[in-house]
Amino acid sequence: GRRNLKLADIATTDRMRTCSSSKGGDWPCGMVARTQQRLFLRNRTIACETDSAEWEGMIEARCRVGELDIATWLAENGWAEAPAGSPLAALTEKARIERRGLFGDDQR
Repeated sequence: GRRNLKLADIATTDRMRTCSSSKGGDWPCGMVARTQQRLFLRNRTIACETDSAEWEGMIEARCRVGELDIATWLAENGWAEAPAGSPLAALTEKARIERRGLFGDDQR
């Protein structure tokens, strides 16, 4: 069956999402976020904490590449939002203030 992994503590960024630029107009921030995540993970070994080795369908887990927690990296860089109540919510606020990732201008 299909196995889908959702990173814990952050909301998945919709690939079709658009963000507004400070100069006016929109940019395809969802596509850019997806690309940034792919570049970050490219050719690296991802280790996830899951309770079950035999999972199918959707599972939520915390994953890392090396010492870096992937959700933390995405939140810090503004490529994914941490919902209220998430341990990473403060990182989303900081990214918003610093206009990083989704909260900034077109970064292509």
